[in-house]
Amino acid sequence: MIQRKLWRYIVSFVLACLFLVGCGIQLASPTALEYFDRGVAASEKGELDQAIDDFTKAIELDPKLAFAYNNRGNVYRKKGNYDQAISDYTKAIEIAPAETQIYINRAYAYYEDKGAFDLALTDFDKAIELNPNLASAYKGRGLETISKLILASIFRLKIAILYMNSWVLR
Repeated sequence: MIQRKLWRYIVSFVLACLFLVGCGIQLASPTALEYFDRGVAASEKGELDQAIDDFTKAIELDPKLAFAYNNRGNVYRKKGNYDQAISDYTKAIEIAPAETQIYINRAYAYYEDKGAFDLALTDFDKAIELNPNLASAYKGRGLETISKLILASIFRLKIAILYMNSWVLR
């Protein structure tokens, strides 16, 4: 009788250990947020490829994690991969359309890559619409407007120089 009880305890103990080990293994595998945090740390250290890998893994584990797309877009933007950055920002906006920072990030990507002032201004305006007290959106919109004016002035100056050169050469 005692041997039977001891045997039951041993079997129960072994099964409990196996269960706990199984849970431990499952808990030891990183979650989407842990990969996200690793991506942030890698990005801050300048390990851009590692950051992209970590954000990508976070997205695979949780496709609705908007800021994983946003942050991966930031890394792509740092690397000069603007099309990929814009794609990630756009996906992040689809998931979290009320997050103003994503609009601001996409606006800068539009401006830096394509000089797409109108698209950039649209995103800055949307960020301001969502949060009228957001100074960074006003700053960005102002920079875009100034850049547009400077480019227009440079264009006019080039035309004036060409006109003057043609007049002088006559």
